[in-house]
Amino acid sequence: MTNLIEVALPSGKTVHIRPVSAALVAQRLRRRYPAPKPPLQTVDYGNGIKRKEFNYSHPDYLKAREAWERFLQELTGDAILQEALNIPLSAKQKKEIEKWRRENPELAGELSDHDIYWYYLTLTSDADMMAIIEAAQTLTMSDIEAAEDSFRRNVQGETTQ
Repeated sequence: MTNLIEVALPSGKTVHIRPVSAALVAQRLRRRYPAPKPPLQTVDYGNGIKRKEFNYSHPDYLKAREAWERFLQELTGDAILQEALNIPLSAKQKKEIEKWRRENPELAGELSDHDIYWYYLTLTSDADMMAIIEAAQTLTMSDIEAAEDSFRRNVQGETTQ
């Protein structure tokens, strides 16, 4: 697979990840999870003129908006991590996974090979995960375009190995 970024993790391992556009990920998530709407209130302009308007300063709306922004921020980090790690596993990595499954039968049935490799065998700390998220976002426009093209091919069913 081309256009991968090599990342040296704080734990000492070196991995290859897919470049990701954080802006595109955030935009997609904002569409999927729209912001809360402020409440309507009636505003009296005098002379019998009353209109319903959104109250963007309502305390309940401000709390809901803040919670929505925190939710999106967390979700964006998770989505960037998932997209950055969305690469085919090698035969060597699959052997490591098989060994892990034999040694951890209580978890083996619940997890995908991808999750076992990345979250149990490779990324051993929060610092490793943050390094992946940060590295995935350090891109040029050509990096982003190449990654988007690669991702589209994979989504349409083609494999790139």
